[in-house]
Order: sequence, then structure tokens, then C-alpha cells
Amino acid sequence: SDIDTIERIEILRDLRLGAFDVLIGINLLREGLDIPECGLVAILDADKEGFLRSETSLIQTIGRAARNVDGRVLLYADNITGSMEPRVFNAANAAKAGVHAWAKGLSRVIGKDGVTVNSLQPGRIHSEQIDQRVHPTREDQEQFAKANIPLGFFGDPEDMAYLAAFLCSPKARYITGQRIYVDGGLHHAI
Repeated sequence: SDIDTIERIEILRDLRLGAFDVLIGINLLREGLDIPECGLVAILDADKEGFLRSETSLIQTIGRAARNVDGRVLLYADNITGSMEPRVFNAANAAKAGVHAWAKGLSRVIGKDGVTVNSLQPGRIHSEQIDQRVHPTREDQEQFAKANIPLGFFGDPEDMAYLAAFLCSPKARYITGQRIYVDGGLHHAI
């Protein structure tokens, strides 16, 4: 926060050019910063609750490392906080963040050729995993939907398919680099 925008741009340029190998104290969420060259993200004091250590911030920060095929993430913490709980903070969330970061970056690269790239982020869509493992009974599904999904029901695979078909159509030619939630409002409710 003590570095102005011009100096920050110069530092990141030098990092990309290999002038130095390590950059400490960088906020990867600032201004949507995207550094695919980043091979390691280490989050110190990951157990200190706050804006930069919230569930969303941790997932987004980890997603930055997912842009690099060899990217690694280390969370240094003395305790597991609510933001890092396995029920909330899981590989699927980090993978979704990584896919979105990849799609957003790819959309910038190939957009000039008229190609659009978006990521669809499903919520509770009926599938083998959801119906047999996560919410195995109709009662469990109804209870979860009533408590967490504003629309009050789980989606069907067709809900994803219809959106994907639309995004592939000429009518969606100006939509690119977006994360589109298909979750009945779940991501806003939790």
C-alpha cells in the first residue's frame, strides 16, 4: 500500500523479466493482478481472520497460482480458521477459481481473434456426486435448498447445457472473460 501504481507496474515488469526471483509482500488481489509466471504463492499468517484472509480472498489468491501449470500454494498458520475449514475451503473451490483465472486470461489473449472464453460455475446441480454423496436423500436436498438456495431447488444438468449453448451462439458474442454462476443464487446466499 506504500507503493504507488507506477512503481508497482515497474516492480512487476522486473519480476517478469527475471530481474529478481522472489517478491515478498505482494497483494495478488490488488486490481485483479494476474501473474501466470507465479510458481509459488505463500500466504503467511493465513489464520489471521480479516479481509485478505477471508474464504473468498484465500480462494481467489490460491486461484492465482493455478494459472501456472507447476504452481504451488503454501498456507502458513498456527490454527485452522473458519475460512480454511475443509467444509468450506476445498480443492473444488480452488480449482474453480483457477479455471476462472485461466479463462479470464485466455479471453484476453484470444479475444482479438473474436473467440470468447467464459467459465461456468455450477452450484448444486443434480449429478452422481451431489445426489449420491453430498446430499444422498431427497429430504437432505430439500432441507439444504430451502436453507441456502434462494430459488429453493437444485439445478439440472440441462441448466448448464442451455447456458453453454447460449454462450456458444452469436447472441453471446460480447460476453467474454466472465465467471457465470449457475447455482440458483447460492453463491450470494452463503
